[in-house]
Amino acid sequence: MDLGLSLSAFYGFTLEEALETYGRLADRFGLTAFEINLQVRPGPVRKWPWDVPEERVRSFAERFPIRGAHLPFLDLNPIATNTGIREESRSQIQEAIELSARMEMTYVVTHASGSCNGGDWSVERSLWIDVFAEMVERAAGHGMTFCIENGECLVRLDRLLDVVETIDGDGARICVDVGHAHQRLWDHRRVASRLLPRLDQWWSRSFGLSRLMPYEAYGSLAGFLREAEPRIHHFHLHDRKGKTDHLGIGRGSVDLDSLASFLRRRPVILEIPGSSEAELAREIELAENLLERGGGQG
Repeated sequence: MDLGLSLSAFYGFTLEEALETYGRLADRFGLTAFEINLQVRPGPVRKWPWDVPEERVRSFAERFPIRGAHLPFLDLNPIATNTGIREESRSQIQEAIELSARMEMTYVVTHASGSCNGGDWSVERSLWIDVFAEMVERAAGHGMTFCIENGECLVRLDRLLDVVETIDGDGARICVDVGHAHQRLWDHRRVASRLLPRLDQWWSRSFGLSRLMPYEAYGSLAGFLREAEPRIHHFHLHDRKGKTDHLGIGRGSVDLDSLASFLRRRPVILEIPGSSEAELAREIELAENLLERGGGQG
């Protein structure tokens, strides 16, 4: 059972404070995984690649057998029709991959964030496959696994699996974000688009309705996990209720117990914000209890 935290969960910490706290939590709970977020967002723990003290992070992370970096994606569009935006976006992502290699990460993870103006999915699918195939090769050249997370253009799990299987290499894998996997989709052609998101806000069992869920094609998230398991590298774990995600375990509506047997077979990275060591420790304890209940087969 491999468990760790994303540094993006350390709210109000400086990077150094976060690393010191992580070290104590790792000793206390025997954590074996670590993930740094190279995304730019409010908060000192999340930084652009060129602001990260790479030697400090490298020396800290080397104690963990599973260590990864979340590549930047906000405001980037590597499939843009605008050549300047496209090339700058790809350059920044590639720079983050190189930084991750220097910090001796074992994997990198990213989102399919962006669009091709006027292009439908058949057009964008081809562009994403080309972009990711190039990044997979670059990451593999440094001995890192390249993971694609379910979000943005690839929030639909059938599309995500299709893209990863089409790239068809050992270097391409899936990061399943459990919260994103319960993000109800919008489809103007279906009446359910106007009803189900409202239902999600107040009925805790609504996530059992698969219509317009990212996992709809598989009947349930567990159905997708059974289909895609050979391609799954790790999980991002947080709870969700309606449109609100990154909730603590048990504070949302996701049936996490039904997923526990899958979760314990792959590394799990908690993406649950905490503003103190005690809050983060509580979520680790809840995650350990969840994973310990998942001993059976999925």
